[in-house]
Amino acid sequence: MQLQITKSIKKRVITLELDTINFTSDENTMLDELGEPVIIYEKAYHSTAIQMSRKIRSGFKQKIKFDGNVDGIDTVSEDCDTFIEDITTILEDAMTQLNDEYSSDLGASVSVVDIKY
Repeated sequence: MQLQITKSIKKRVITLELDTINFTSDENTMLDELGEPVIIYEKAYHSTAIQMSRKIRSGFKQKIKFDGNVDGIDTVSEDCDTFIEDITTILEDAMTQLNDEYSSDLGASVSVVDIKY
């Protein structure tokens, strides 16, 4: 799986568009058999509060805006980078946990590809 991130800046507002793409056949098999984990994320980054509850594969598309007019563009840019690291870690953990469950259920080993963006 890969995390696709499109980052745009307009009038000191940074917009991140997130989507999970390129699931491997093994990952699709795990998700089909065990179900898609729901990623729940709530955190405030200065004046930007993020709340999301999305399935990891079928409904993950998310658009988030960080307003640099309030906190300054440098601060908001750092917040964006921190958010990207946080959400990447959460997605990796969810897929690793899914892999562990799948492996223990079947006694098989499935490799999980690190998320790249």
